[in-house]
Amino acid sequence: MNDLATIFPEWQTPIVESVKKYPSGKCLFVFMPEYRPDLVKSIASSFDLEFYDYRLDKMAPLGQAAGTLSLAELTNTLQKKTQKKGVVAFNIEALMATKSEEQRIEWLNHTLEESWAHTLIIPLVIFHQDAPAGHNHVSDLLLTALPEQNLVSRLAM
Repeated sequence: MNDLATIFPEWQTPIVESVKKYPSGKCLFVFMPEYRPDLVKSIASSFDLEFYDYRLDKMAPLGQAAGTLSLAELTNTLQKKTQKKGVVAFNIEALMATKSEEQRIEWLNHTLEESWAHTLIIPLVIFHQDAPAGHNHVSDLLLTALPEQNLVSRLAM
């Protein structure tokens, strides 16, 4: 695992360091300074994980009723997704935005304590302040110099 940093882009070094620290079958939150689907897809690719867009898969088909999904349903979905392979779960904050701060904090704490069949990485842009401070299953990219976003990836959003 010590050689991992040599095969990952430099901006992913904090994630590599976090992955080295935590046991398999646990969740890792990645705090991101901006909404960057391109970088989240890069994380999934670099770590050979499935990129899973929760909002697209579960929320979009429900339209305005998407907010009625519960955080327990989110957990169940992620449990099913991680049965086959490790997952980077993107856009879960879309559902979190429909819940109270208390519910978000409880869910984030529970998610870190939960056991998962394979690796689960959850990027957080909006609600990283609700995650437990100082937890070792957090990789903070807030002050990391990220690669510039090219025009093609911006248009694809």
